[in-house]
Amino acid sequence: MKRQNRGAWRVFFFSFAAALCLFILGIGFVLVDYQGRKLSFGDDQPPFQVVEHQDGTADLKIKLMGKETELDVTAFDKMLKFICEFGCLPHS
Repeated sequence: MKRQNRGAWRVFFFSFAAALCLFILGIGFVLVDYQGRKLSFGDDQPPFQVVEHQDGTADLKIKLMGKETELDVTAFDKMLKFICEFGCLPHS
């Protein structure tokens, strides 16, 4: 490796390690919140849950840090089902 190329690799590895640490920290927050709700309140619902309705729509129910939100993920759900069926992969 050339000397000037080492600096670029250092920047890349430092930023990659920082992003990985932030990702692991976020996963830790989600797990601690879930386990705390489970132990304190007996709430066994997962933090992220896809709810399918009778009319064919799907919502992503997010329950984190005391907040509850629902997002419409109908297109993503249909795409995932198509990929699973096309690839003959098992899905529910």
